[in-house]
Amino acid sequence: KSVISKICLHGFVLRIIMLCSTLFFSNQLTTGYLRSNYDSDDLRYQDGALYYSQHANNIIDVSAFTDAFLSVGDYEGYVEDIALWYWIVCVLTYIFKSVILVKIINILFGVICIRLIYDLCQLVFPNREKLALKAAKLYAYLPYPIVFCCFLYKDQFLTLVFLAILN
Repeated sequence: KSVISKICLHGFVLRIIMLCSTLFFSNQLTTGYLRSNYDSDDLRYQDGALYYSQHANNIIDVSAFTDAFLSVGDYEGYVEDIALWYWIVCVLTYIFKSVILVKIINILFGVICIRLIYDLCQLVFPNREKLALKAAKLYAYLPYPIVFCCFLYKDQFLTLVFLAILN
């Protein structure tokens, strides 16, 4: 059990280093994961959530939510479905007054996923500890999962939910 804890800790440290790098070099690179305009979902989530945190009258303010995403050209507030990730980002940004802390929470989701992958492999392939550790290491150390969770895309949250359901 201590080996998987070390893998999770290393995965967390790598993601924090990557977050610091993306924040430090964002002026030389694109602001979002792929581009520096609102075609990039993560920038709409970020700027919409910042608007929400500054204009909402309370933690749940539907009109501020609608206005926040209209300000970035997103009509999510008019959709009949519940935009769960939009709301999560808005509420967390409202509470913490920072999207960086929301990105750290997204990183924590990624670290939990490392553990869930390990646990799932243990369920599917009992008595194959090496296989479970290898799968956890792949998710912990491959560049894509490290970089992607440093942005506000909902994919990390959905991965967490999916792995939790499978477990």
